[in-house]
Order: sequence, then C-alpha cells, then structure tokens
Amino acid sequence: MSNVETWTIAIGILGVIATLISAFITKYGLPIKSLGNKRQFEGFGEDIEISKADFHKPLFSYDFHDVTISKLAGGVKIETNLICTSPELTVRGKLTGKGIMLDGYAFIIYQVNTKTEHWNGVMLFHAPSLSNIKGYWLSKHHDSENGGPFVIGSLELKGK
Repeated sequence: MSNVETWTIAIGILGVIATLISAFITKYGLPIKSLGNKRQFEGFGEDIEISKADFHKPLFSYDFHDVTISKLAGGVKIETNLICTSPELTVRGKLTGKGIMLDGYAFIIYQVNTKTEHWNGVMLFHAPSLSNIKGYWLSKHHDSENGGPFVIGSLELKGK
C-alpha cells in the first residue's frame, strides 16, 4: 500500500469519526461546563456554623424557587425567589446577581430584596453539568446580637 493510499484511508476514517461526533453533539448536546443560554433550577441552602468571632451564628435555612441561571456575554446571571426560614421568622425575597464563569465555576455578586430589607453578598458555585450545582455564599449580616458581622452558607440546586 502506498503512502497516498494510507493517507486517503486515514482521512476517510477521520471524516467518519468527525461525522459521528457531530451527530452525537447534535442529538445529546455537549457534555460541557457551560450553562448554555438559560437553565431552570430548584434548590435549598443553609447557614453554616463557623466557630470564629467574626461569623454570625446560623439562623436560617433557604428554599430557592424558580431559579434561572443565564449565560451572558462574558458572564453569568442568577435570579431566584427565595424563602428564608428560622424558628421565629419566615422572610420571602428575590435574589439577583451577575458575575463571571471561569473553568466551570461561577463567581457572582448578588443582592437580596425583601419587603423590609435588602442585603448584598458574594456567591461561588461549581457547575460541572447542567443538572446539579453546589456552592457557597458569604454576606454581611446586620444583626449583631447573634455573633459577628459575616454569615456564610451553602447552596444546592437541581436542574428542572
């Protein structure tokens, strides 16, 4: 077999492989670390106890409803309705934030607005797939009677 025949066969095999990969991507999508344009989630979170004077004692658990994560030009956006629940109090609000995606991680600055208050924070979550997201948030807490001015919590979202 000559070199020309060998190269012709090799190019033909590569063409078949490229066609199969293209068909797979068209049918199933990419197994990517990208969020696509928009995705819906539901999830929960909770305050985490850290035994440092600067951190607030855990008070709340969180339910995230109708979470929308959207890919923007050069970034990512999150919007969700949330319910913050403690033994004494239930607060409903809206969380919105924008940030960047880098290597499958979202780095977001967010704001929560309720009827009576608002607060800001930062969020970091890992989004290796479009079905499950796990991460953490850090915020300034305004209630000084339960510890320091910082509060940290977890976040888990499942794709709808």
